[in-house]
Amino acid sequence: MQAPGIPANESERLSVLLRYGVSDPTRDSVLDAITSLLANRFRMPFALISLVEAREQRFLSRVGLDADRLPRDLSFCGHVVESGQWLVVKDAQVDPRFFDNPLVTGDPRIRFYAGVPLRAPSGVVLGALCVADHVIRDLPDGDFELLTVLADHVVNHFELGLSRRQEHHRQQELAHLLGHLPDLNNPLSTVISNLDFGIEELTALTQGPGSHRLTALRDALAEARSGAEQVRRSLPAFSQREEPAAERGSDTTPRTGVRRGRVLVVDDEPLVVRSIVRLLEHQHDVRGVVDSREALRLLEDGEPFDAVVCDLTMPHLDGEELFAAVRRVRPDLDRRFVFVTGGMRLDGIVSGVAPEGGATPEILPKPLDTQRLRRVVSRIVGV
Repeated sequence: MQAPGIPANESERLSVLLRYGVSDPTRDSVLDAITSLLANRFRMPFALISLVEAREQRFLSRVGLDADRLPRDLSFCGHVVESGQWLVVKDAQVDPRFFDNPLVTGDPRIRFYAGVPLRAPSGVVLGALCVADHVIRDLPDGDFELLTVLADHVVNHFELGLSRRQEHHRQQELAHLLGHLPDLNNPLSTVISNLDFGIEELTALTQGPGSHRLTALRDALAEARSGAEQVRRSLPAFSQREEPAAERGSDTTPRTGVRRGRVLVVDDEPLVVRSIVRLLEHQHDVRGVVDSREALRLLEDGEPFDAVVCDLTMPHLDGEELFAAVRRVRPDLDRRFVFVTGGMRLDGIVSGVAPEGGATPEILPKPLDTQRLRRVVSRIVGV
């Protein structure tokens, strides 16, 4: 018996086999349809789609053969891989390569074999599409052409599966990236809100004489804010609904007649909590917490707060869950919540937090418009 040799490009060939990822033992209906067609069309007992691996040949689809794999040394298809050419053996019992092969002398007692290469686009041969019989046969030209066409269909099927797996992998990578974008958006939103606060304070200080250095500092902070905003807007997951242009900008008009209230700020990001506290503490008594469970305890214990500024996306209890829990014990607070969000689209959120039969609560996107936040909180405090 002459065992098939190893082709010169064996390393590349095995690498391509691995890349196609066709090691799943699950039957493939497309490949089964091809082998069934061959067996019926050629009236042969055996029709096989064979991949030749390092030590064995494995059958992705088979008609007439019980085994799903055989040693490579016994493989007829291994000779197709070695030569890279089609192979027709009319009578294996007299062929010097196969006459004493156990597949010829014993079950399944192969006499006739015809196989064509399964050739990848890179040129390497992965295995063979073949038919076989117990009796001496020949393969007419028309049958050979059909075998060749179907072999191309098998490889195209491999390519399609590879493309689908690659696209699935890309989608998983994209989902992983987008899933981590909130971790980037929150710090950026905090930077922008703090820059807004600094610009506002400097604007008030530059009203007097000799303030050109403060003005230069204010302008530098404004440029930094613009850069941070450009970075935030480049994040594909945060195409938030934009606020009207009139809503933004520094407003240094002194505030008179605003009642000083008690405000609770709830956000799992300490930087965000400190930023919002800083923005509101000139007008109100503000308490910040980073654990929504602590916020719920304070509110359940009857702590008097005139307004609650609450993030929507938090561990333990998210904003909607905290809101629902508070409403059960403190229904008087259902119109005193202000929600902020930096990782969700605003569309579709309102219905989840709107009190039944009540007014729709305010939902503000991050980075927060400092003046709008102050106006909203002061309005709720004054109710």
